[in-house]
Amino acid sequence: MIFNRLGIFGVDPADEKAIFAGMLLGDPILLIGPHGSAKTELGKTVAIALQEYSKEKSPINESVAAKIESTGILPDNWFKFATYDCSKMQFEEIIGFPNPSTFQDGYVSYVASPVTVWGKEMVILDEFNRQSSTQQNSLFELIRSRTIYGQPTGTKMIFGAMNPFGMEGTEVLDEALVDRMCMFIYTKGFEKLDDEVKESII
Repeated sequence: MIFNRLGIFGVDPADEKAIFAGMLLGDPILLIGPHGSAKTELGKTVAIALQEYSKEKSPINESVAAKIESTGILPDNWFKFATYDCSKMQFEEIIGFPNPSTFQDGYVSYVASPVTVWGKEMVILDEFNRQSSTQQNSLFELIRSRTIYGQPTGTKMIFGAMNPFGMEGTEVLDEALVDRMCMFIYTKGFEKLDDEVKESII
């Protein structure tokens, strides 16, 4: 199993296959589980592995490394991802500031930064069901078509992570938004894992 090699333990083999199927097909994946079941960490670990692989394929020199250090902006041929906490983020954080230089050409674009969604091949949406209905509407287009205001974001893979419905602090999700999620993967809390898996995690 690939997940074990990445240090991810306790995922059912069928669920692992479903996650990779969603990634290959570009279908959104929603991880559902209790606090501390490493839902977000799973998405981040997969994203970091893909990023490290892209770094190996496209090594850089010292001057590029210095530029990355000062700006935080990665080379175009490196895999990029972003993690957003839906419970407290503002939509402006995702899209960034409008670019005034494009106004005279009759369209609006946004200035990309290390934290904006533009050019991020994977997006991880943490606390997915702790966002307001307004926020849900804002994210709908990104999840449905990988665009924002009709502009392609470059996003290919989407991971959502949330607690089970009904837990304190969770919000009711719009049915249309839920319908856009393709793979629903339920994660187990640590106490429900087999002893062998617990030992591997420890």
